[in-house]
Amino acid sequence: MMELDASKPTPASRGKAVSTQHSPPPLTSCQKFLSYLPMCGGWCIPNLSPEVTCVRNFSNENTMFKAFADSYRIRSYAEHSALMRRCGNCGVECAGRRRCSLMSFALLVSLFAWACFFIGACGMSVQASVLMKIPWTVTTFTREETDPSWKPVPGKVVFTEYWGIRGGVLTMQGVTLGIGPNGTVVWKVDSDAYTESAGKYGDPSWGCDVDSDSVSSGLFTPASAQAYTLFCTQCEGASRKAMIFVLFSVISHFLQVKKDLQRLTPYGDLNCQKFMGVVMGWISMITAFVSIIIYEMACSNQFPEELRGTVVKDGATYEVVAKAHRKMGLGVIFMMTGTCCKFVDGLIHLLVKTPAPKREPVADGITFVDYFLTCHEPTRFGQAIKEGSP
Repeated sequence: MMELDASKPTPASRGKAVSTQHSPPPLTSCQKFLSYLPMCGGWCIPNLSPEVTCVRNFSNENTMFKAFADSYRIRSYAEHSALMRRCGNCGVECAGRRRCSLMSFALLVSLFAWACFFIGACGMSVQASVLMKIPWTVTTFTREETDPSWKPVPGKVVFTEYWGIRGGVLTMQGVTLGIGPNGTVVWKVDSDAYTESAGKYGDPSWGCDVDSDSVSSGLFTPASAQAYTLFCTQCEGASRKAMIFVLFSVISHFLQVKKDLQRLTPYGDLNCQKFMGVVMGWISMITAFVSIIIYEMACSNQFPEELRGTVVKDGATYEVVAKAHRKMGLGVIFMMTGTCCKFVDGLIHLLVKTPAPKREPVADGITFVDYFLTCHEPTRFGQAIKEGSP
């Protein structure tokens, strides 16, 4: 009677990976607790990864979410389905052969993008010290040397506005606000004067209500006051939307770093991690881009192009105009840089295929450990170790 070779698939199992029921290493009570911590908990737990370098600590069966590992029902849709396996098959073979190098580069790009988003998000602050260093837009109103209205007015007069997502900072150099002969607010030239104030969009105590007793109320004639009030009204509503998109970009990026680490080795790579690496990476890119568009369209483009005021000198009054000079602030520059990095990160995930065994149908009910062990070949930095190599 012919004996069956256990190493060959039977007709019933051909085309599907067979579960061999490997047991994970025993864990202590502390290690079991750590196993429920997303991502970083698995760094300190024994695993069955055939990777021989320290990379094994960041890409193994314990660095995935515990609910995903314990539930085959979830994995049957999110990992083993035909759609996910087709997604894993997208890419180029040469990228797969350089998996660890490319995913390490993606990790560095993600961390850099995360830092850029975090710095750009500082534009949500209303602290003067923060906004003056990391504004989203800087608008400077200065006297035009060719403007004849300024000829009787000596010295340097500069108004600088540092705008963020929620508000801004106004600085006045070379001028103070005072009360004119008829009781109106006028500009008084003083070469040593410097004034600074910060506030939120729509805050009447700051400058968006030019009829109130605010710092900015004395900077406008009716024509420029109307433009300034319109700007504050539009920007107040847009700032809330921009904040949501900025916060989503910053928070979602934490999960993107996890995907970069998970895919460092063939053993730890998963179809769902590739799919989410592409989708979440580019969604984060789009939300960051949308936050910039919302801010530029509803806030930056609405900034007044000039300030009109009354200057008092030697008892005489002069109507003057300060022209605006606008430039992009560091906050927007960092957000745009992070957005470009997110495109690169998502592209790397798209190009790197998942390992061939992970793209094949699996046996019903296969355990999480057995699924990982379909890639059981020893590797060094994600590359198979050739026979005879140390």
